[in-house]
Amino acid sequence: MKAGYFFGNFKPGTSEAMLKTFLKPFGEVISIRIPLDKKGALQRYAFVHISHNDKKQQEKLLKGRHVVNERDISIKPLLSHGHDSPEMQAKARKVHVMGLPDDADEKTLEVAFGKFGPIESVSIVRTKEGVSRGFGFVKFETSQSCRAACTNPIEINRRQVVCTPKIVQKSQNLRREMQRQERIAEGKEDPTKRRQL
Repeated sequence: MKAGYFFGNFKPGTSEAMLKTFLKPFGEVISIRIPLDKKGALQRYAFVHISHNDKKQQEKLLKGRHVVNERDISIKPLLSHGHDSPEMQAKARKVHVMGLPDDADEKTLEVAFGKFGPIESVSIVRTKEGVSRGFGFVKFETSQSCRAACTNPIEINRRQVVCTPKIVQKSQNLRREMQRQERIAEGKEDPTKRRQL
């Protein structure tokens, strides 16, 4: 079973090789992406996709206390923002796509996400000048396609992007959390610092 995770609270210098060693008991690593900051240094978080052999491996990864590079790290599933119930996630048809390369356009998203099912609409958020802000949305015709897109690693123009279901809610806290996720994806906020909502 494939699953995606957000790993946070890294000690500076934590590498992909260290994470691969740590992850061996939890299944086969599909991909690890540690974003770079503006100076080219590794950020203190990563996006990880793993193929677990069984549900016990996933539970052990999510429930245990884990240390990498002499520091406790936090591990959260990519499918959840922490506010959304499994029932709401199961109904989601819209995917929030973060970490898009500058040269990605709507057609690129259609090609990358079309393999998961029929698409209703695609949009990339842009500045007033028309420059991509590095994230966008893909709305599928079915919730099954949305789940498939959120639980499989996706590369666009040789860059792995991060996908989470977009839940339609009027909650101010949820909107703030989505904006925070966007700032994290753009490297403008430290994901290890939790803001009070």
